[in-house]
Amino acid sequence: MRKLMKVRALLACSLVVAVAIGAGQSFDPGAYLEHVKYLASEKLEGRATGSRGLDLAAEYIARVFQQAGLGPGAGRSYYQEFPVSVDVALGEGNRLQYCIGQDCTTLELDKQFVPLNFSGSGRCRGPVVFAGYGISAPELGYDDFAGVDLKGKIVIVFRHEPQEFDDSSIFAGRIQTEYSQPYSKALEMLQRGACAGLMVNDVSNHGGHDGSLEEFNGAAAPADVGIPFIHVDAAVVRRWFAHAGRDLEKIGQTIDRELKPVVFELPNELQVDVQAELMRTERVARNVIGFKPGRSTEYVIIGAHYDHLGRGEQFSMAPERAGEIHPGADDNASGTAALLELARYFGRRPPLRRGLLFIAFAGEELGLLGSGYWVRHPLLRPEDAAAMINLDMVGRIRDGRVYVGGLSTSPDWKPLVEELAQVTSLKLDFTEDSAYGSSDHTAFSRLRVPVLYFFSGLHADYHKPSDTWDKIEAEPAAQLLSLVARLVERLAESPTRLSFVVGQTAQTR
Repeated sequence: MRKLMKVRALLACSLVVAVAIGAGQSFDPGAYLEHVKYLASEKLEGRATGSRGLDLAAEYIARVFQQAGLGPGAGRSYYQEFPVSVDVALGEGNRLQYCIGQDCTTLELDKQFVPLNFSGSGRCRGPVVFAGYGISAPELGYDDFAGVDLKGKIVIVFRHEPQEFDDSSIFAGRIQTEYSQPYSKALEMLQRGACAGLMVNDVSNHGGHDGSLEEFNGAAAPADVGIPFIHVDAAVVRRWFAHAGRDLEKIGQTIDRELKPVVFELPNELQVDVQAELMRTERVARNVIGFKPGRSTEYVIIGAHYDHLGRGEQFSMAPERAGEIHPGADDNASGTAALLELARYFGRRPPLRRGLLFIAFAGEELGLLGSGYWVRHPLLRPEDAAAMINLDMVGRIRDGRVYVGGLSTSPDWKPLVEELAQVTSLKLDFTEDSAYGSSDHTAFSRLRVPVLYFFSGLHADYHKPSDTWDKIEAEPAAQLLSLVARLVERLAESPTRLSFVVGQTAQTR
């Protein structure tokens, strides 16, 4: 789990439903905990994406899938590979200059601009197009790139996403969705022929420290995106916009107020010259996928990310302990262990109406890379996906409380979960505005798939070396598995599919 900002939303606006455990399938807490112990062991060194430890975890997961009777979910393999980078460093050839007519200014690296760690190397000189937040989400009725010619141009976009502090927003307000990821913005630009991308802070929503440049960290990163992608100081962009008779803050306010893209070309006399040079080691990360065929071509996805922070060089909440193993027992060995036990349970049962696709995602901590890759490169027909269940940090259930997000992606979720929950003592905390929270389920909104997300809450050990297996509460986790198994069974056997919600409109796919 990558973002702290999901917590406030998860703890707010909730309806708690208390219920009692009874008959039905049961899961062995000891077997569940054994998975956590291995995944959080020193041998795996924190499971950083691109590391040998993550490879060992992938091999373990694939072995359990095979032993459970699941077939390979990636053709003849259990692995869907995608590229990532490690040991990324800035070269000497990073430069950004702009000219207004004959008046040229060269910016200072690290103070006025910095390449992001997934930036491609290369040079681009030309006119600039402003493209809002750099988001293409036609399934949500919002597309900054619709009808815009980006070929050979430098594209500048806001950081984050619209209506960031509006909890009723289609972008889920304070919880950042997959659309907010800079890597996603860069991929959209690349696909449309842009020669470089620039990102500026959305100053209408952020200032002070939040208005600063991202600190370059190359320990691990997404793969080379293929074009230079640079974070530029807002003060510089403000001058460019002023020359075009535009106001940076007011544009952000307009987009937030109207939720309509604002796109324009800056005057041709403004020419920007971007040059990026990054050195990197390319590695391969792997989503691990097992499949239980059903009696039809439709299927239900059950997912959990299995990567963590390695030795905490990035995203650690205890930066003074960088270099120590961050075992990630709760985040997210706990969800991965749940995925494995569900695979064991369903693997030995007769086929259901719909198939079951079990996916252990890599690269979540680096920006939802594995789930994003699967959505862009699905290995089954995406229109046959009936629902997606995500398990992220489910091992520290306290006082029986489990947070359930994603209900707003379908009006059918809440009555279904309430009905099934009548035989568990867990207290389900329904939080509507975590629908597109920053975990792997968020990517599946692109496919118009209803999602549900289980989470036991944050704690003081989050993203620290102290997130160890001995703090996992295996008994309530096993209770949650019983509930999730009933839910999956219902989704897989129901004669009708859940309706998917875009904004306030329910649509049956």
